[in-house]
Amino acid sequence: MNRRWYALLALVALVALAGCSGGGVDRSALNKSADYDFDRSATVTYDITKGSHEAVVNVSAADREQFELYWHAELTGKHPLSVSALQFRYPNGTVVSAEAFTVERANSATVIVPPAEEGMMAFTAGVSDHHLERPILAEGTHEVILPRGMRVAAPVFGDVSPGGYSTSMEDGRVHVRWDEAPGGSLDVEYYLERDFWLFTGLVGVLTVVGLAGVAYFRYQIRVLERRREQADYGE
Repeated sequence: MNRRWYALLALVALVALAGCSGGGVDRSALNKSADYDFDRSATVTYDITKGSHEAVVNVSAADREQFELYWHAELTGKHPLSVSALQFRYPNGTVVSAEAFTVERANSATVIVPPAEEGMMAFTAGVSDHHLERPILAEGTHEVILPRGMRVAAPVFGDVSPGGYSTSMEDGRVHVRWDEAPGGSLDVEYYLERDFWLFTGLVGVLTVVGLAGVAYFRYQIRVLERRREQADYGE
């Protein structure tokens, strides 16, 4: 492969990266249909299902003109959050789709401007494996509803940040709730309860096997010591 071919490949890569960094709004994804529960009690609610979540935000309580949505990577920082099925419900009950919003994709966030300052906004976004991290979008109560069978109680396996939250079980699902808007950002790591018990059971079995091995090893040492003592007496 000659130098010209390498240069062409480099140029194509740069163009591709430039397109990714500048980004663009997927209008077809934004206009997807969804059936949201706009009557949530919390100011901001994240209802997580497998691989995604539905977010419902009380724009009336948010007291802001626009919302910046992003996800955070440890090495590369903030990245725009890909959003779909964007909707807005006016106080009179009228629901409109993404066409009523202004949506722009910046280098570090997806910026959404609702069509009015009073009403409820809802959207769908992906969730990484057993982990939800989102910026604080409004003042007031926040709630995260975990998928069925998921838990956050065990240290190491689960973690919720920031503190000051409470948990409850409703209809077989864990609800994590903050009565006031937490500082920083929401960060919830959760785990499958079944996997937790399988892991702890495996650790228990390995511990028992290890202790049995130690006991057997010590027993063999004692046997050898007795035999040595008997051989010394025989002399």
